[in-house]
Amino acid sequence: CSRATETKTFTAIGDGTLLTMTHSTIAGTRPSGKTGDLGSGIDLANGAQAKLSGVRVVGNHSAGLRMWGQATRAEASRILIDHTQPSQATGTIGLGINVAEGAHLTLRQARVSHNHASGIVVQDPGSRLQAEDLVVDHTRPEAADQDLGQGMVVSDGEATVVRGLFLANRSLGLGVELAQGRAVLAGVAVVDTLPQ
Repeated sequence: CSRATETKTFTAIGDGTLLTMTHSTIAGTRPSGKTGDLGSGIDLANGAQAKLSGVRVVGNHSAGLRMWGQATRAEASRILIDHTQPSQATGTIGLGINVAEGAHLTLRQARVSHNHASGIVVQDPGSRLQAEDLVVDHTRPEAADQDLGQGMVVSDGEATVVRGLFLANRSLGLGVELAQGRAVLAGVAVVDTLPQ
């Protein structure tokens, strides 16, 4: 079990880097003292690989799990990412999960709850999310302008969700946008989305 005290708790960057984590909690990562920015729970980039099981990522800043880079891959099962706080510098974001720049994430039995701006964002061509038994609920708006609060947004990326629940998010339960955005859904419910 870990309690974060620095800008980023767990960072894996570069080809050949492997992060394996089981039965752990990443909680309360503090933003940078200089800028008040960052403070994410887990960062994976530029070809890093991760296997997470029985992990909770709670109360971090900017993003619970951030992934970027074409060869970056992660598998996570029985994971809870919740109560991510907005950036202290800008009052924006506070994402549960951000998959970008061609990264791939596989989720099984995952809950993304009470984050800010968007529970999950899959952005950029080549970025991919595959999820089974996914719950995304109670996403809150950004602190700065009370905007967003979306469950999941697929923006030029791809997402496949089998057995999913998008519950009590705000403005948008699940959305797909831009020319290359694509979602394949089976057994998915979008329920009780609140107005902006």
